[in-house]
Amino acid sequence: MLDPAFLPSLRQLALVLIDNEDEVAFFAKSRLSDLVEQLDVIYVDGDLVTVAPTYLRAAFDRTLFECYTVRSGVVGIKQGAKHLRILNLDVRSPLDVFDSLTPLAEAVASQEKPTLRSIYLDISLAPASTLPAAAAASVTDLLRACSEKGVEVCYEVQPKDSIGNVDPYFSEEFHRRQMEEKRKSMKKDVA
Repeated sequence: MLDPAFLPSLRQLALVLIDNEDEVAFFAKSRLSDLVEQLDVIYVDGDLVTVAPTYLRAAFDRTLFECYTVRSGVVGIKQGAKHLRILNLDVRSPLDVFDSLTPLAEAVASQEKPTLRSIYLDISLAPASTLPAAAAASVTDLLRACSEKGVEVCYEVQPKDSIGNVDPYFSEEFHRRQMEEKRKSMKKDVA
């Protein structure tokens, strides 16, 4: 099923609802490792970072870990994730959800050799937004930690309540940035 011979033009893959060792073990029996090599972008559940097989770890630079809780973002940082997408956090979130940003900011700040390169947040959290003061302070702390460690913060329209025209599994912004990186890399190889 996941044989690259049958999917030669596949460039993006979302592995959704796969977040435990038994489900990961299934992929060990498949040809996913061969398929990963041809992919430009991979989307996986943030919890998968702790049980990711070696072949998927080798593709972390092309993998966006989708974190449905801020806690899984903290775990992702500690496990070497390079790109995190924090979902279920926007201007309408309860204030206690914003409190959970503190450990995320601390995890970013405590990286001695930062592996995290980018965090994707809902566009409603962009600096120009009007957040309650307590929420704004938490977001500001995260932004400061990211700035100090060279982690890019990207704002994007994120899926909400499975309605609207935003794909719930693929980040257009992450895909665009990965394609840009690939073009730059190809130009360097040619030069």
